[in-house]
Amino acid sequence: CASLHRYISFFSGQPLPKFLKGVEKVSKLMKEYNSNSTLLVNLVYQQAAVNFSGSGGASTGPAYLNGDFCDYNKIEQQFQEKTHSILHEQMNLMQTILAYHFAHYDTGWKSSEKIHVCGGGSIFKGFIFQYIHIFYRGLTAIALSRNENDKRKYAAAVKACIKVLKIGRKKSPLNLSHQSYLLEAELAVTKKRYAFAERLFMLSIEHAASAGILHEHALAHERFGFFYMMRN
Repeated sequence: CASLHRYISFFSGQPLPKFLKGVEKVSKLMKEYNSNSTLLVNLVYQQAAVNFSGSGGASTGPAYLNGDFCDYNKIEQQFQEKTHSILHEQMNLMQTILAYHFAHYDTGWKSSEKIHVCGGGSIFKGFIFQYIHIFYRGLTAIALSRNENDKRKYAAAVKACIKVLKIGRKKSPLNLSHQSYLLEAELAVTKKRYAFAERLFMLSIEHAASAGILHEHALAHERFGFFYMMRN
């Protein structure tokens, strides 16, 4: 329960210095009581927080889940997906998020596909992690569609993600409305429905502020700003 609370606090926008103090404390306790499997998942979050905070410890750059606390490639080789599915799902989720924020979209898509191929399913289904993954998968697909030849492939992925987020929005409007509206806004931009996109960006900003999810409130502002830059 303590670990789950840590993970949710990360996605709820808890300030990174506070989150890192908490996750370091939990990691020490896990080592003390030999909770090795859960520790590995905890270290995934610790590494991601370090990357986002710019506090060092990222050996291959902030977009990659490699550093003092977590080695993505080593974990993939050492632990089989079938027996460590929670670790693999959480690791690929965090790699997708990091890669999106630091504009390594190909890496993010590959990590998202690993979750998608195994269903997102038995581990994420019914949890908030399912929707967080779908949100960043959709944003990554939007980003790739701007530069790739296979626009239909990514457009289809975005539409599928929006469909899932709309379902989630009905269940949990406070937590998921801003994600749904932001992804819909990005899709509207690709279709040149600029007035509609503007309204959706504003809705995303409004709902993220109401939910108090600071980092995604900032993301909505950032994407809205890029929209205006594109429109001159």
